Amino acid sequence: MSLESAPPTGAAVVVRPASRAGWIGGGLVFLAALAAVVYLQTRPSFTVRADGRAQTVRAHAATVREVLSAAGLTVAAQDVVWLGNARVQSQVSDLNQPIEPASVVVLQRASLVRIDVDGRALEVRTQAVAPFQILAENGVLLYAADEVWADGVRADPAAPPETAPRRIVVRRAVTVSVVDDGASFTLQTAARTVGEALWDAGLRVHQADEVRPALATPLTSGVTITLTRARPVTVQVDGRSLMARSRAATVGEALAEIGLALVGADYTTPAVDQALPADGVIRVVRVREEVLTEQVLIPRETVYQALPDVEIDNVQTLQAGADGIQRRYVRVRYEDGVVVGRTTEAEVVAQAPTPRVIGYGAKIVVRTLETPDGVIEYWRAYTMYATSYSASRAGTPVTARNYGRTASGKLLTKGMVAIDRTMMPFGTRMYVPGYGFAVAEDTGGGVKGRFIDLGYDDWNYKSWHQVVTVYFLTPIPPASQIRWIIPPTVP
Repeated sequence: MSLESAPPTGAAVVVRPASRAGWIGGGLVFLAALAAVVYLQTRPSFTVRADGRAQTVRAHAATVREVLSAAGLTVAAQDVVWLGNARVQSQVSDLNQPIEPASVVVLQRASLVRIDVDGRALEVRTQAVAPFQILAENGVLLYAADEVWADGVRADPAAPPETAPRRIVVRRAVTVSVVDDGASFTLQTAARTVGEALWDAGLRVHQADEVRPALATPLTSGVTITLTRARPVTVQVDGRSLMARSRAATVGEALAEIGLALVGADYTTPAVDQALPADGVIRVVRVREEVLTEQVLIPRETVYQALPDVEIDNVQTLQAGADGIQRRYVRVRYEDGVVVGRTTEAEVVAQAPTPRVIGYGAKIVVRTLETPDGVIEYWRAYTMYATSYSASRAGTPVTARNYGRTASGKLLTKGMVAIDRTMMPFGTRMYVPGYGFAVAEDTGGGVKGRFIDLGYDDWNYKSWHQVVTVYFLTPIPPASQIRWIIPPTVP
């Protein structure tokens, strides 16, 4: 109603009832809406499985294609559709197959696989998962030594994967020649490099071996691979055994390859300029030399000096003297820590010795002594240890030619004594208190120093074991027969 047609204020408004045509139109709209609701409520349901998930689809679908379309799925030529347990081809005629409500439809997608072979790249869709089957489906022929790699891993015909690979690479085998330390043979291999070819063939290469071309060189058909093998070497050094390999011709070259240096006078067995031994064993001998300084005492000499104003049997030290010192420089050679040689290089007298000077009395005084055997005149007297013996007690067999005879050739009797001839000569006259007058006529193996063995006849034998003063009777013997210095103690 516009402003122009509005009734005047206070005027009455008359409302007319709607026409019959309006009521009919409204009823038709209601019936259409009701039909739509009924249509939607009566749609059958289907289960669709695809791309790893399942969904329920409600649609008035009469064919497989219509169910898949209602699920928003498109089907490629290599895809496979299953209706329940029955496979449905993906052709249009097959997808138009009738379908019952509550049916299960499975869409099995084909995998997209890239094939690299003979310099070409192919992209294919396939239901197969095994690389060898995929290649066969696409007409790729394989030869005995060819290799198939799926997603970077070498494919094993006996162990197919559970899912199709994304990329398959076919490596074609080539023929190469191998010369291994003079032995030649051919090799069929699909390896990419020289090193891979040797590894695949079971040829282990040590660090010291020489390989030409180098291990990282790309492999091409017809190439010749040459291996020069290093020999096993055992180096015995510093108490250890080092294992290594070397292509060197000599011992010295092998040690240089290993990085083992000889120092100073070190040497090897065999020598460094010799060929490597058949057993490969090299011994390194470590040599060390040092010069030692040794001090050696030079014994002092003892010099005796006669003292004419001092009575005999008096001894005194006139000069103590001192030992000298001699320095000796000795070069000592060690091999593997063991001394193998000593060489004296020089000797130097660092301190000369000084002699010990012993003064002895050379003055002889004649004295007299009253004894039970009369007055005696003597020129010397000192104590001695006295024992006694007789012919039968001397230890000489009775049948011996010298039985009962003294060393001077006389028959033993009382008055003859045995003495040390370095103390006095035979014929020396003495007086022994308790024994009497005696003459030195015998000696014995046990009679040494200030020891005297008093002789007896067997019938008048008397046992002696005591210290006694012995008096040496005049006349005084020549100076050359006198022992001026006697031992200091009695045996």
